[in-house]
Amino acid sequence: MEDVTKKAIWNGDLNFSIEERKIPTVGKNEALVKILYCGICGSDTHLVQGLFPGPPPPRVLGHEFSGEVIKVGSSRHDNLLGKLVSCEPFLSPCAEKCEFCEKNAGITCPNRKHFGGFSEYLVLPFSVIHELPAGMSSLIGSLSEPASCCLSGLRLANFQSGMNVVITGIGIIGLLTGAFAKKLGANCVIMSDPKADRRKLAQNMGIDITVDPRNEKLNQVVVDNIGEYGCDIAIEAVGSLKLLNDLFPIVKPRGTIQMAGVNPKNGIFPFDSFDFHFKEVTLTGAFGKGDCFSEAIEYLSKLDFKEFGEKAFPLNNITEGFENSIKTSNIKTFIKPHV
Repeated sequence: MEDVTKKAIWNGDLNFSIEERKIPTVGKNEALVKILYCGICGSDTHLVQGLFPGPPPPRVLGHEFSGEVIKVGSSRHDNLLGKLVSCEPFLSPCAEKCEFCEKNAGITCPNRKHFGGFSEYLVLPFSVIHELPAGMSSLIGSLSEPASCCLSGLRLANFQSGMNVVITGIGIIGLLTGAFAKKLGANCVIMSDPKADRRKLAQNMGIDITVDPRNEKLNQVVVDNIGEYGCDIAIEAVGSLKLLNDLFPIVKPRGTIQMAGVNPKNGIFPFDSFDFHFKEVTLTGAFGKGDCFSEAIEYLSKLDFKEFGEKAFPLNNITEGFENSIKTSNIKTFIKPHV
């Protein structure tokens, strides 16, 4: 059994060092998980670029991870041994739930403890470990955290079956949000992205209409396919304030606009305040997993996709992985600690 683990220590900017740490003793309410995949999130890339606030370096990043349980601290959990799992990225150990945990907004809990998925092994409490459904790969399982953010976002937007939804951006957040909206009964989902391969992927996932914003006017597509009053929910899934502004003309009165893309710190809203006020639009953010983690895994298992333009890098090449995530167009970049 392993007694040390390699970890990618973030030292600021794009400076990472691979260091060994002793694996802690596995407590009776814990398991040792061999990390198989950990996704690089937009919040990770924003953080290393200085565009996003967070605890300072040195620290271990990574919050989208899956793995295999290789040791348990109690025999009553022997059924998990050898199982593929997805893991929640933090624990909010409030003795009495704080006001944020009570609202299922644990991402803002001041007592939360992050685990750091850019590691070979992690000792984790059973409360954050979720067994993957039969047939789900560890690669897809590592999408559980962003999937839970998407599902939570739809709930924050008060999504209901029969609604019409427009999403700008077909990254992993936009793609999963659109796919979940269809699974939950959306009447029509329209997605916009300039990249043809991403539009094709969305079509394969059951999205009704995809738009190339370089050659088509999104507002006209909405009028032609939904109606002159617009959609019920419009979601910006890129992290662009300009695209956020473009959503106000296409959302119906008393509709909802949601910011789901990762925005840099100190952005200033550019939208027309008259449209916001006159149409009585609800504007909401969507960032954390809420209470949707286990449910999101089940919805992931119902989606028909195995490849989605992903690329994986070894832990030793984590800097290259971050550079790829920042500069290239593949939909998702992963770190694969055991290669």
